[in-house]
Amino acid sequence: MRQDTRILTTDRITDIAIAATEALLLEVAATPKPGLVDRHNSGSHTDMDITTFETSAIALSPYFYRFALYGAESRDREPEDLLTSARTIGIHAEQAMFLATNGVNTHKGAIFSGGILCVAYGYLGEAANDILLLQEVCRRIAQPVMEDLQKIDSASATAGERLFLDHGVLGIRGEAAQGFPTVFQVAAPAMRRFLQQGYSRNDAGILTLIHIMAELPDTNVMHRSSYEEAVDLQKRMKNLAESGLENLPYLEILEELDREFIHRNISPGGCADLLAMTYFVLSMEKYLQLQ
Repeated sequence: MRQDTRILTTDRITDIAIAATEALLLEVAATPKPGLVDRHNSGSHTDMDITTFETSAIALSPYFYRFALYGAESRDREPEDLLTSARTIGIHAEQAMFLATNGVNTHKGAIFSGGILCVAYGYLGEAANDILLLQEVCRRIAQPVMEDLQKIDSASATAGERLFLDHGVLGIRGEAAQGFPTVFQVAAPAMRRFLQQGYSRNDAGILTLIHIMAELPDTNVMHRSSYEEAVDLQKRMKNLAESGLENLPYLEILEELDREFIHRNISPGGCADLLAMTYFVLSMEKYLQLQ
């Protein structure tokens, strides 16, 4: 899949890395978020706080640059061939994250999703303005992970792989292999609407999070509760999203949900990662408009 648009400048690759890093900082700062680390508390986590996330985000910034540069330098290859080398960059990024956080996993999911998006933005250059094309490239880059799911050994399956075997839950790997439909078809349109209506980036983010929680079967929630409880919680979030939450006292509602999630030790970390990716996509739209 060869693109005719020009190779990205170093400045544009830097823009991608800045937008990805900014997205992680915006996500953790968005407050209140049920069960998640934010400016008010550490949610359902005892080993991390907002500073842990900020330190991690800064440590990952050079790797987002490397992802984007790799995409730009690989434009004569097919997207399906890019995941192996991207995974190597991701492993180095994880090592940097653990070094920065003293062993705490703050952004492993965001490295995977953000890495694929950075590679796709680098690969497409200015053509990334075409959302459908951007989704297609993301899907094709991530497609090999679906082959991994077909090779799972039930005897040695991880918790996430067990959810796939037992319930068909694809998790973040399936989201990426489908071209991030929750981000592009649900979350980004919702966040654009909230921003256009005058909500701050903080409030647009926390309102968008509920839309993501209504759509995404979050394996993190399943790990901390059960498949059945996660399904029930997703239905509740769908009802809340469809109720016109923005027209209700949403800060109080989300604060009450935060207390409930903390009590139940629930953390929708997969949804938080997609909230970060939504911030990333909207920031890139602005950068691409300035081409």
